[in-house]
Amino acid sequence: MQGLTFKVFDGSVCQDAYVKDKQWMGQTCTDPGGWKYGGSPMELNLQLEAVRFTV
Repeated sequence: MQGLTFKVFDGSVCQDAYVKDKQWMGQTCTDPGGWKYGGSPMELNLQLEAVRFTV
């Protein structure tokens, strides 16, 4: 698995993804009601090893 996409309907959620050979990619947050992709940048094509969510 390279990544996942999620949406929150009320409030925001933050995520940080640990990608093979790249370590933690840095925390990013959604806008309220927005979609968010978490994982390996598409052009790198690397495996997602962990994901951390903060609500």
